[in-house]
Amino acid sequence: MKVTFIGCGNLVQAIIKGLAQSSRPMNEFYFYSPSQLKAKELASRYGGNHLDDLQGHQSEIVVLAFKPQQLQAGMNNAHRVTSNESLVVSLLAAVDLATLKKHISAQAYLRLMTNTSCAYQKGVSTYLSTEQNEKTQYWLDLMKKVSSLYQMQNEQQIDYLTGLNGSGPAFLYYFLQQWINELNTHPLLENISLEQKQSLVLETLASAYASLQAHAEPTQLISQVASSKGVTLAGLEKLSQQLDLNAVMQACYQRIQDLK
Repeated sequence: MKVTFIGCGNLVQAIIKGLAQSSRPMNEFYFYSPSQLKAKELASRYGGNHLDDLQGHQSEIVVLAFKPQQLQAGMNNAHRVTSNESLVVSLLAAVDLATLKKHISAQAYLRLMTNTSCAYQKGVSTYLSTEQNEKTQYWLDLMKKVSSLYQMQNEQQIDYLTGLNGSGPAFLYYFLQQWINELNTHPLLENISLEQKQSLVLETLASAYASLQAHAEPTQLISQVASSKGVTLAGLEKLSQQLDLNAVMQACYQRIQDLK
């Protein structure tokens, strides 16, 4: 089944990299980007076909992955390669199904929000489709090779959860980098190398993740570490005073609404 990617940014690159690791044949994939550079790079690195021009090209599945500022041009390009029997898959954060239907005539539409961990076959994706058919199942089967999948009941759920599965990894990376920076600037740790400090932080994360996999109950794990009037509890109290996760999630959600 022919799959055409309009836009070849970080998400598409991550998905294709993950699929390549699963030994997925790439001959049915077509890549198009306005500058052609990223499309050529993807096709050269992983296989598949890059498109210099969309003239006369038709596709059963069309994946939208262009930047928000390229919305009108991207929609026009997608319209050129889509037929009334196509599935349109949108990886665009702030474009709802109604907008897709307004600009592109297709048989079915599917919104999907994922993250760049697809490159390591560890992505987390939320999605909503207008109908279930052979093409939607084909696309979901592809995504299962690189990501877990969670079907949503409405688009507002996708928008809100973008702050978790879409942006969440960056928030975790930020927290880890702040931890590394703290270790790197503390005078007590001057004789410890940066490499060791980074390893300390990352291995602590890995050990916590291993515990979560075994127990899957964060509250219980916290209670096992944080004793009354202990060191951990002192740190948790300070963290709870300064970390406003609700504000972070609301900021992401509001930004999506502003971009619509």
